[in-house]
Amino acid sequence: MGPIAFGSGLAPPGGISTDWFLFVVGLVLVIVFTVVGVFGVKLTGRLLQVMFWIPAVLTFYVFGLLSQASSTAITSGMANLLKLPSGLPATPSNYVAAATNTTLLGTGAIQNHIVAGGYWGAVSIAVVGAYFAYIGYAASTFVAGEIKEANRSLPKTLLISSVIIILLYVSVSLVASSVLKGIATHCVVGTTVTAGACSGGGQEFSLLSAWSYLSYNSVPGVTLSAAHLPTAKLWTTTLAGLSASGISLGSANWILVVFGIFWIANDIPPFILTASRILFAMSFDRVLPAPLSNVNDRFHSPINAVIVTGVVALLGCFSESGLFDGGGSLNTGSNAFLSAVLGSNGGVELTDLFDATFFTLFTLSLLFLPLLASKRQIFDTAPYKPGGKGGMIMLGAAGFAANIVIDGFLLLAPAPAGNFDLLQIGRQVTNPIVDLWALWFTIIVALVGALIFMYYKQVSKANYATIFAQIPPE
Repeated sequence: MGPIAFGSGLAPPGGISTDWFLFVVGLVLVIVFTVVGVFGVKLTGRLLQVMFWIPAVLTFYVFGLLSQASSTAITSGMANLLKLPSGLPATPSNYVAAATNTTLLGTGAIQNHIVAGGYWGAVSIAVVGAYFAYIGYAASTFVAGEIKEANRSLPKTLLISSVIIILLYVSVSLVASSVLKGIATHCVVGTTVTAGACSGGGQEFSLLSAWSYLSYNSVPGVTLSAAHLPTAKLWTTTLAGLSASGISLGSANWILVVFGIFWIANDIPPFILTASRILFAMSFDRVLPAPLSNVNDRFHSPINAVIVTGVVALLGCFSESGLFDGGGSLNTGSNAFLSAVLGSNGGVELTDLFDATFFTLFTLSLLFLPLLASKRQIFDTAPYKPGGKGGMIMLGAAGFAANIVIDGFLLLAPAPAGNFDLLQIGRQVTNPIVDLWALWFTIIVALVGALIFMYYKQVSKANYATIFAQIPPE
Protein backbone atom coordinates (compact mmCIF):
# COMPACT_ATOMS: atom_id res chain seq x y z
CA MET A 1 0.00 0.00 0.00
CA GLY A 2 2.97 2.33 0.39
CA PRO A 3 3.21 3.29 -3.31
CA ILE A 4 -0.57 3.66 -3.53
CA ALA A 5 -0.69 6.02 -0.56
CA PHE A 6 2.60 7.88 -0.90
CA GLY A 7 3.56 7.56 -4.55
CA SER A 8 5.49 5.07 -6.69
CA GLY A 9 8.79 6.61 -5.62
CA LEU A 10 8.36 5.44 -2.02
CA ALA A 11 11.31 3.36 -0.81
CA PRO A 12 12.61 2.05 2.55
CA PRO A 13 14.83 4.50 4.46
CA GLY A 14 18.61 4.46 4.30
CA GLY A 15 18.75 2.61 0.99
CA ILE A 16 17.88 -0.70 2.67
CA SER A 17 16.23 -3.23 0.38
CA THR A 18 12.48 -3.79 0.69
CA ASP A 19 12.79 -7.40 1.86
CA TRP A 20 15.30 -6.54 4.62
CA PHE A 21 13.09 -3.61 5.68
CA LEU A 22 10.05 -5.91 5.94
CA PHE A 23 12.14 -8.43 7.90
CA VAL A 24 13.23 -5.80 10.44
CA VAL A 25 9.68 -4.50 10.87
CA GLY A 26 8.37 -8.04 11.32
CA LEU A 27 11.15 -8.79 13.79
CA VAL A 28 10.25 -5.79 15.94
CA LEU A 29 6.54 -6.66 15.89
CA VAL A 30 7.15 -10.29 16.90
CA ILE A 31 9.46 -9.26 19.76
CA VAL A 32 6.98 -6.67 21.05
CA PHE A 33 4.00 -9.03 20.92
CA THR A 34 6.02 -11.87 22.49
CA VAL A 35 6.84 -9.61 25.43
CA VAL A 36 3.14 -8.70 25.68
CA GLY A 37 2.25 -12.39 25.59
CA VAL A 38 4.46 -13.02 28.61
CA PHE A 39 2.10 -10.84 30.66
CA GLY A 40 -0.82 -13.19 30.06
CA VAL A 41 -4.26 -13.30 28.48
CA LYS A 42 -5.65 -10.24 30.27
CA LEU A 43 -3.14 -7.74 28.91
CA THR A 44 -3.12 -9.38 25.46
CA GLY A 45 -6.92 -9.20 25.39
CA ARG A 46 -6.91 -5.50 26.19
CA LEU A 47 -4.33 -4.85 23.48
CA LEU A 48 -6.37 -6.80 20.93
CA GLN A 49 -9.48 -4.82 21.84
CA VAL A 50 -7.71 -1.60 20.86
CA MET A 51 -6.07 -3.14 17.80
CA PHE A 52 -9.34 -4.66 16.62
CA TRP A 53 -11.69 -1.70 16.81
CA ILE A 54 -9.48 0.69 14.82
CA PRO A 55 -9.47 -1.35 11.59
CA ALA A 56 -13.02 -2.59 12.29
CA VAL A 57 -14.31 0.99 12.08
CA LEU A 58 -12.13 1.71 9.04
CA THR A 59 -13.64 -1.32 7.30
CA PHE A 60 -16.75 0.77 6.63
CA TYR A 61 -14.57 3.39 4.91
CA VAL A 62 -13.00 0.68 2.73
CA PHE A 63 -16.44 -0.66 1.83
CA GLY A 64 -17.47 2.85 0.88
CA LEU A 65 -14.51 3.20 -1.48
CA LEU A 66 -15.17 -0.21 -3.03
CA SER A 67 -18.82 0.69 -3.57
CA GLN A 68 -17.66 3.72 -5.59
CA ALA A 69 -15.23 1.68 -7.69
CA SER A 70 -15.98 1.68 -11.40
CA SER A 71 -14.08 1.15 -14.62
CA THR A 72 -13.61 4.92 -14.94
CA ALA A 73 -12.50 5.40 -11.32
CA ILE A 74 -10.05 2.48 -11.38
CA THR A 75 -8.55 3.50 -14.72
CA SER A 76 -8.18 7.08 -13.51
CA GLY A 77 -6.67 5.91 -10.21
CA MET A 78 -4.13 3.74 -12.03
CA ALA A 79 -3.13 6.68 -14.22
CA ASN A 80 -2.65 8.85 -11.12
CA LEU A 81 -0.74 6.38 -8.94
CA LEU A 82 0.91 3.67 -11.06
CA LYS A 83 3.69 4.52 -13.48
CA LEU A 84 5.54 2.35 -16.00
CA PRO A 85 9.37 2.43 -16.16
CA SER A 86 9.02 4.79 -19.12
CA GLY A 87 7.18 7.24 -16.86
CA LEU A 88 3.89 6.78 -18.66
CA PRO A 89 0.80 5.97 -16.59
CA ALA A 90 -0.10 2.29 -16.29
CA THR A 91 -3.36 1.14 -17.86
CA PRO A 92 -5.48 -1.98 -17.27
CA SER A 93 -4.60 -3.22 -20.75
CA ASN A 94 -0.89 -3.19 -19.80
CA TYR A 95 -1.54 -5.87 -17.17
CA VAL A 96 -3.68 -8.11 -19.36
CA ALA A 97 -1.28 -7.81 -22.29
CA ALA A 98 1.69 -8.66 -20.06
CA ALA A 99 0.04 -11.68 -18.44
CA THR A 100 -0.94 -13.15 -21.82
CA ASN A 101 2.36 -12.35 -23.56
CA THR A 102 4.11 -15.69 -24.21
CA THR A 103 7.12 -13.92 -25.68
CA LEU A 104 7.65 -11.91 -22.51
CA LEU A 105 6.83 -14.59 -19.92
CA GLY A 106 7.28 -17.85 -21.88
CA THR A 107 5.47 -20.91 -20.55
CA GLY A 108 4.58 -18.97 -17.46
CA ALA A 109 1.99 -16.98 -19.42
CA ILE A 110 -1.43 -17.08 -17.85
CA GLN A 111 -3.20 -19.00 -20.64
CA ASN A 112 -0.66 -21.83 -20.39
CA HIS A 113 -0.87 -22.05 -16.60
CA ILE A 114 -4.53 -21.54 -15.81
CA VAL A 115 -5.73 -24.49 -17.91
CA ALA A 116 -3.83 -26.95 -15.68
CA GLY A 117 -6.42 -29.22 -14.11
CA GLY A 118 -9.38 -27.51 -15.75
CA TYR A 119 -12.27 -26.21 -13.66
CA TRP A 120 -11.66 -28.45 -10.64
CA GLY A 121 -7.95 -27.66 -10.76
CA ALA A 122 -8.92 -23.99 -10.47
CA VAL A 123 -11.22 -24.84 -7.54
CA SER A 124 -8.34 -26.65 -5.82
CA ILE A 125 -6.07 -23.64 -6.23
CA ALA A 126 -8.83 -21.37 -4.89
CA VAL A 127 -9.22 -23.64 -1.85
CA VAL A 128 -5.50 -23.22 -1.11
CA GLY A 129 -5.87 -19.46 -0.76
CA ALA A 130 -9.32 -19.49 0.84
CA TYR A 131 -8.42 -22.05 3.51
CA PHE A 132 -5.23 -20.17 4.37
CA ALA A 133 -7.30 -17.00 4.89
CA TYR A 134 -9.47 -18.78 7.48
CA ILE A 135 -6.73 -20.69 9.31
CA GLY A 136 -6.99 -19.86 12.97
CA TYR A 137 -10.78 -19.69 13.13
CA ALA A 138 -10.75 -22.19 16.01
CA ALA A 139 -7.53 -20.95 17.65
CA SER A 140 -9.36 -19.17 20.44
CA THR A 141 -10.48 -22.54 21.80
CA PHE A 142 -6.89 -23.21 22.85
CA VAL A 143 -7.18 -20.61 25.61
CA ALA A 144 -10.54 -21.86 26.85
CA GLY A 145 -8.95 -22.83 30.17
CA GLU A 146 -8.22 -19.16 30.84
CA ILE A 147 -11.76 -17.96 30.07
CA LYS A 148 -14.57 -17.91 32.64
CA GLU A 149 -17.44 -20.26 31.75
CA ALA A 150 -15.87 -20.95 28.36
CA ASN A 151 -18.34 -23.79 27.69
CA ARG A 152 -21.15 -21.21 27.63
CA SER A 153 -19.61 -18.13 26.04
CA LEU A 154 -17.00 -19.51 23.64
CA PRO A 155 -19.22 -21.66 21.33
CA LYS A 156 -21.64 -18.76 20.83
CA THR A 157 -18.77 -16.35 20.19
CA LEU A 158 -17.16 -18.69 17.65
CA LEU A 159 -20.40 -19.18 15.76
CA ILE A 160 -21.33 -15.51 15.59
CA SER A 161 -17.83 -14.32 14.71
CA SER A 162 -17.44 -17.01 12.02
CA VAL A 163 -20.69 -15.92 10.32
CA ILE A 164 -19.64 -12.26 10.44
CA ILE A 165 -16.15 -12.99 9.08
CA ILE A 166 -17.46 -15.17 6.26
CA LEU A 167 -19.99 -12.53 5.24
CA LEU A 168 -17.26 -9.86 5.36
CA TYR A 169 -14.79 -11.84 3.25
CA VAL A 170 -17.38 -12.92 0.68
CA SER A 171 -18.95 -9.48 0.33
CA VAL A 172 -15.57 -7.78 -0.13
CA SER A 173 -14.57 -10.36 -2.75
CA LEU A 174 -17.86 -9.98 -4.62
CA VAL A 175 -17.72 -6.20 -4.68
CA ALA A 176 -14.04 -6.06 -5.71
CA SER A 177 -14.16 -8.81 -8.32
CA SER A 178 -17.36 -7.55 -9.92
CA VAL A 179 -15.57 -4.30 -10.78
CA LEU A 180 -12.25 -5.66 -11.99
CA LYS A 181 -13.46 -8.63 -14.03
CA GLY A 182 -15.12 -6.33 -16.55
CA ILE A 183 -12.10 -4.07 -17.12
CA ALA A 184 -9.77 -4.56 -20.12
CA THR A 185 -11.31 -7.87 -21.17
CA HIS A 186 -9.20 -9.80 -23.69
CA CYS A 187 -9.84 -13.06 -25.52
CA VAL A 188 -7.09 -15.67 -25.91
CA VAL A 189 -7.32 -18.39 -28.55
CA GLY A 190 -4.12 -20.43 -28.57
CA THR A 191 -1.39 -17.81 -28.69
CA THR A 192 -3.57 -15.14 -30.30
CA VAL A 193 -4.71 -12.36 -28.00
CA THR A 194 -7.41 -9.90 -29.05
CA ALA A 195 -9.06 -7.08 -27.14
CA GLY A 196 -12.67 -7.60 -26.15
CA ALA A 197 -14.83 -10.48 -25.02
CA CYS A 198 -14.69 -13.86 -26.72
CA SER A 199 -17.44 -14.29 -29.31
CA GLY A 200 -16.98 -18.02 -29.65
CA GLY A 201 -14.22 -20.23 -28.30
CA GLY A 202 -11.23 -19.11 -26.30
CA GLN A 203 -10.55 -17.91 -22.79
CA GLU A 204 -11.36 -14.49 -21.43
CA PHE A 205 -8.97 -12.56 -19.23
CA SER A 206 -9.43 -9.23 -17.51
CA LEU A 207 -7.62 -6.88 -15.13
CA LEU A 208 -8.78 -9.09 -12.24
CA SER A 209 -7.25 -12.34 -13.52
CA ALA A 210 -4.14 -10.72 -15.03
CA TRP A 211 -3.15 -8.55 -12.06
CA SER A 212 -3.92 -11.34 -9.57
CA TYR A 213 -1.86 -13.80 -11.59
CA LEU A 214 1.16 -11.55 -11.90
CA SER A 215 0.95 -10.76 -8.17
CA TYR A 216 0.61 -14.28 -6.72
CA ASN A 217 1.18 -17.00 -9.34
CA SER A 218 4.36 -18.51 -7.74
CA VAL A 219 5.90 -19.26 -11.15
CA PRO A 220 9.63 -18.33 -11.01
CA GLY A 221 10.35 -15.28 -13.14
CA VAL A 222 6.69 -14.47 -13.77
CA THR A 223 6.24 -11.33 -11.72
CA LEU A 224 5.08 -7.76 -12.04
CA SER A 225 8.66 -6.53 -12.22
CA ALA A 226 9.54 -9.11 -14.92
CA ALA A 227 6.59 -7.81 -16.89
CA HIS A 228 7.94 -4.24 -16.48
CA LEU A 229 4.89 -3.16 -14.49
CA PRO A 230 4.56 -1.31 -11.16
CA THR A 231 5.25 -3.74 -8.32
CA ALA A 232 2.15 -2.89 -6.25
CA LYS A 233 0.27 -6.17 -5.82
CA LEU A 234 -3.48 -6.48 -6.06
CA TRP A 235 -5.08 -6.33 -2.60
CA THR A 236 -8.46 -5.13 -1.45
CA THR A 237 -6.76 -2.03 -0.09
CA THR A 238 -4.99 -1.51 -3.42
CA LEU A 239 -8.33 -1.45 -5.21
CA ALA A 240 -9.78 0.85 -2.55
CA GLY A 241 -6.82 3.21 -2.97
CA LEU A 242 -7.23 3.34 -6.74
CA SER A 243 -10.93 4.00 -6.33
CA ALA A 244 -10.19 6.79 -3.85
CA SER A 245 -7.74 8.42 -6.24
CA GLY A 246 -10.23 8.12 -9.08
CA ILE A 247 -12.89 10.01 -7.11
CA SER A 248 -10.49 12.66 -5.79
CA LEU A 249 -9.94 11.16 -2.31
CA GLY A 250 -6.38 10.01 -2.96
CA SER A 251 -4.94 12.36 -0.34
CA ALA A 252 -6.63 10.23 2.35
CA ASN A 253 -5.04 6.97 1.21
CA TRP A 254 -2.76 6.99 4.26
CA ILE A 255 -5.86 5.78 6.13
CA LEU A 256 -5.68 2.56 4.09
CA VAL A 257 -2.08 2.07 5.22
CA VAL A 258 -3.20 2.29 8.85
CA PHE A 259 -6.05 -0.11 8.05
CA GLY A 260 -3.72 -2.68 6.49
CA ILE A 261 -1.06 -2.46 9.21
CA PHE A 262 -3.57 -2.99 12.01
CA TRP A 263 -5.30 -5.93 10.34
CA ILE A 264 -1.98 -7.71 9.72
CA ALA A 265 -0.72 -6.89 13.23
CA ASN A 266 -3.94 -8.36 14.63
CA ASP A 267 -2.80 -11.81 13.45
CA ILE A 268 0.36 -11.98 15.54
CA PRO A 269 -0.77 -11.76 19.21
CA PRO A 270 -3.52 -14.41 18.91
CA PHE A 271 -1.18 -16.94 17.35
CA ILE A 272 1.55 -16.34 19.92
CA LEU A 273 -1.12 -16.73 22.59
CA THR A 274 -2.68 -19.91 21.20
CA ALA A 275 0.48 -21.64 19.94
CA SER A 276 2.14 -21.19 23.33
CA ARG A 277 -0.88 -22.82 25.01
CA ILE A 278 -0.56 -25.83 22.72
CA LEU A 279 3.08 -26.24 23.77
CA PHE A 280 2.06 -25.77 27.40
CA ALA A 281 -0.68 -28.42 27.18
CA MET A 282 1.62 -30.93 25.47
CA SER A 283 4.26 -30.34 28.10
CA PHE A 284 1.67 -30.74 30.85
CA ASP A 285 0.71 -34.07 29.27
CA ARG A 286 4.39 -35.08 29.40
CA VAL A 287 4.88 -35.27 25.64
CA LEU A 288 7.21 -32.25 25.48
CA PRO A 289 9.96 -31.04 27.85
CA ALA A 290 8.63 -30.19 31.32
CA PRO A 291 9.96 -26.56 31.43
CA LEU A 292 7.45 -25.60 28.72
CA SER A 293 4.63 -26.08 31.23
CA ASN A 294 6.12 -23.66 33.77
CA VAL A 295 3.58 -20.95 34.65
CA ASN A 296 4.55 -17.49 35.85
CA ASP A 297 3.06 -17.00 39.32
CA ARG A 298 2.31 -13.33 38.83
CA PHE A 299 0.91 -13.24 35.29
CA HIS A 300 -0.35 -16.84 35.10
CA SER A 301 1.15 -17.33 31.65
CA PRO A 302 3.33 -20.21 30.39
CA ILE A 303 6.33 -17.93 30.03
CA ASN A 304 8.76 -20.49 28.56
CA ALA A 305 6.21 -21.65 26.00
CA VAL A 306 5.54 -18.03 24.98
CA ILE A 307 9.26 -17.33 24.49
CA VAL A 308 9.77 -20.49 22.41
CA THR A 309 6.78 -19.55 20.28
CA GLY A 310 8.22 -16.09 19.73
CA VAL A 311 11.58 -17.53 18.66
CA VAL A 312 9.89 -19.80 16.11
CA ALA A 313 7.82 -16.85 14.88
CA LEU A 314 11.05 -14.95 14.21
CA LEU A 315 11.94 -17.63 11.67
CA GLY A 316 8.72 -16.83 9.85
CA CYS A 317 9.93 -13.28 9.34
CA PHE A 318 12.59 -14.59 6.97
CA SER A 319 9.94 -16.23 4.82
CA GLU A 320 7.25 -13.56 4.85
CA SER A 321 9.70 -10.76 4.08
CA GLY A 322 10.66 -12.31 0.75
CA LEU A 323 14.37 -12.61 1.58
CA PHE A 324 14.40 -16.13 0.13
CA ASP A 325 12.16 -15.43 -2.85
CA GLY A 326 13.76 -15.83 -6.25
CA GLY A 327 16.02 -12.78 -6.61
CA GLY A 328 15.62 -11.89 -2.92
CA SER A 329 18.53 -10.58 -0.86
CA LEU A 330 19.30 -14.07 0.51
CA ASN A 331 18.53 -15.89 -2.75
CA THR A 332 20.03 -13.73 -5.45
CA GLY A 333 20.72 -16.80 -7.58
CA SER A 334 17.00 -17.70 -7.53
CA ASN A 335 17.63 -21.17 -6.13
CA ALA A 336 14.39 -23.06 -6.75
CA PHE A 337 14.61 -25.17 -3.58
CA LEU A 338 15.19 -22.18 -1.29
CA SER A 339 12.39 -20.26 -2.97
CA ALA A 340 9.98 -23.20 -2.64
CA VAL A 341 10.76 -23.98 1.00
CA LEU A 342 11.53 -20.56 2.49
CA GLY A 343 9.99 -18.13 0.00
CA SER A 344 6.97 -15.98 0.80
CA ASN A 345 4.72 -18.23 -1.29
CA GLY A 346 6.29 -21.47 -0.11
CA GLY A 347 4.45 -23.72 2.29
CA VAL A 348 1.05 -22.01 2.07
CA GLU A 349 -0.67 -25.16 0.85
CA LEU A 350 1.45 -27.30 3.18
CA THR A 351 0.30 -25.21 6.14
CA ASP A 352 -3.28 -25.64 4.91
CA LEU A 353 -2.91 -29.40 4.74
CA PHE A 354 -1.38 -29.74 8.21
CA ASP A 355 -4.22 -27.65 9.64
CA ALA A 356 -6.87 -29.58 7.71
CA THR A 357 -5.33 -32.89 8.83
CA PHE A 358 -5.64 -31.77 12.45
CA PHE A 359 -9.34 -31.01 12.00
CA THR A 360 -9.89 -34.23 10.05
CA LEU A 361 -8.60 -36.22 13.02
CA PHE A 362 -10.47 -33.97 15.45
CA THR A 363 -13.82 -34.55 13.72
CA LEU A 364 -13.04 -38.26 13.57
CA SER A 365 -12.64 -38.21 17.35
CA LEU A 366 -16.05 -36.50 17.68
CA LEU A 367 -17.51 -39.35 15.67
CA PHE A 368 -15.99 -42.24 17.62
CA LEU A 369 -15.43 -41.03 21.21
CA PRO A 370 -19.12 -41.26 22.15
CA LEU A 371 -19.23 -44.81 20.76
CA LEU A 372 -16.09 -46.31 22.29
CA ALA A 373 -16.56 -47.64 25.79
CA SER A 374 -12.83 -47.39 26.50
CA LYS A 375 -12.90 -43.63 25.73
CA ARG A 376 -16.19 -42.92 27.44
CA GLN A 377 -14.54 -40.97 30.24
CA ILE A 378 -13.28 -38.33 27.81
CA PHE A 379 -16.75 -37.84 26.37
CA ASP A 380 -18.49 -37.87 29.77
CA THR A 381 -16.17 -35.23 31.27
CA ALA A 382 -16.38 -32.90 28.26
CA PRO A 383 -18.09 -29.64 29.40
CA TYR A 384 -19.70 -28.97 26.00
CA LYS A 385 -21.67 -31.66 24.14
CA PRO A 386 -24.19 -30.03 21.75
CA GLY A 387 -27.02 -32.44 21.03
CA GLY A 388 -25.67 -35.04 23.41
CA LYS A 389 -24.35 -38.31 22.06
CA GLY A 390 -26.37 -38.20 18.83
CA GLY A 391 -25.54 -34.58 18.14
CA MET A 392 -21.81 -35.16 18.58
CA ILE A 393 -21.88 -38.15 16.24
CA MET A 394 -23.71 -36.16 13.55
CA LEU A 395 -21.35 -33.19 13.91
CA GLY A 396 -18.34 -35.50 13.75
CA ALA A 397 -19.59 -37.31 10.64
CA ALA A 398 -20.43 -34.07 8.79
CA GLY A 399 -17.16 -32.43 9.78
CA PHE A 400 -15.11 -35.47 8.85
CA ALA A 401 -16.72 -35.67 5.38
CA ALA A 402 -16.13 -31.95 4.77
CA ASN A 403 -12.50 -32.15 5.87
CA ILE A 404 -11.84 -35.17 3.66
CA VAL A 405 -13.07 -33.14 0.67
CA ILE A 406 -10.79 -30.25 1.65
CA ASP A 407 -7.84 -32.63 2.10
CA GLY A 408 -8.45 -33.96 -1.41
CA PHE A 409 -8.53 -30.49 -2.94
CA LEU A 410 -5.29 -29.54 -1.19
CA LEU A 411 -3.47 -32.71 -2.22
CA LEU A 412 -4.59 -32.45 -5.85
CA ALA A 413 -4.17 -28.67 -6.33
CA PRO A 414 -1.96 -28.15 -9.42
CA ALA A 415 1.54 -26.75 -8.92
CA PRO A 416 2.94 -24.24 -8.26
CA ALA A 417 0.09 -23.20 -5.95
CA GLY A 418 -0.22 -26.81 -4.82
CA ASN A 419 2.83 -28.10 -2.96
CA PHE A 420 1.90 -31.76 -3.51
CA ASP A 421 0.05 -31.88 -6.87
CA LEU A 422 -0.36 -35.68 -6.56
CA LEU A 423 -1.58 -36.05 -10.15
CA GLN A 424 1.32 -33.91 -11.39
CA ILE A 425 -1.08 -31.73 -13.37
CA GLY A 426 0.88 -28.51 -13.14
CA ARG A 427 4.43 -29.83 -13.42
CA GLN A 428 6.69 -32.67 -14.40
CA VAL A 429 9.06 -34.06 -11.77
CA THR A 430 12.51 -33.33 -13.13
CA ASN A 431 14.30 -32.73 -9.83
CA PRO A 432 12.75 -34.92 -7.08
CA ILE A 433 14.48 -33.00 -4.27
CA VAL A 434 13.06 -29.65 -5.39
CA ASP A 435 9.79 -30.68 -7.00
CA LEU A 436 8.74 -33.02 -4.16
CA TRP A 437 10.10 -30.93 -1.27
CA ALA A 438 6.68 -30.82 0.45
CA LEU A 439 6.57 -34.62 0.53
CA TRP A 440 10.06 -34.87 2.06
CA PHE A 441 9.27 -32.16 4.59
CA THR A 442 6.07 -33.93 5.64
CA ILE A 443 7.94 -37.22 6.06
CA ILE A 444 10.59 -35.50 8.21
CA VAL A 445 7.90 -33.87 10.39
CA ALA A 446 6.16 -37.24 10.78
CA LEU A 447 9.41 -38.96 11.75
CA VAL A 448 10.28 -36.26 14.28
CA GLY A 449 6.80 -36.53 15.76
CA ALA A 450 7.10 -40.33 15.99
CA LEU A 451 10.47 -40.05 17.71
CA ILE A 452 9.11 -37.54 20.25
CA PHE A 453 6.13 -39.83 20.85
CA MET A 454 8.30 -42.89 21.46
CA TYR A 455 10.86 -41.01 23.55
CA TYR A 456 8.37 -39.58 26.01
CA LYS A 457 6.39 -42.78 26.12
CA GLN A 458 9.52 -44.64 27.23
CA VAL A 459 11.20 -41.92 29.35
CA SER A 460 8.33 -40.14 31.08
CA LYS A 461 6.04 -43.18 30.89
CA ALA A 462 3.26 -40.99 29.56
CA ASN A 463 0.01 -42.91 29.20
CA TYR A 464 -1.44 -41.40 26.04
CA ALA A 465 -4.73 -43.18 26.63
CA THR A 466 -5.46 -41.19 29.79
CA ILE A 467 -3.71 -37.84 29.35
CA PHE A 468 -7.06 -36.04 29.09
CA ALA A 469 -8.15 -37.33 32.48
CA GLN A 470 -6.17 -34.52 34.11
CA ILE A 471 -6.94 -31.01 32.88
CA PRO A 472 -4.20 -28.32 32.96
CA PRO A 473 -4.74 -25.70 35.69
CA GLU A 474 -6.63 -22.53 34.73
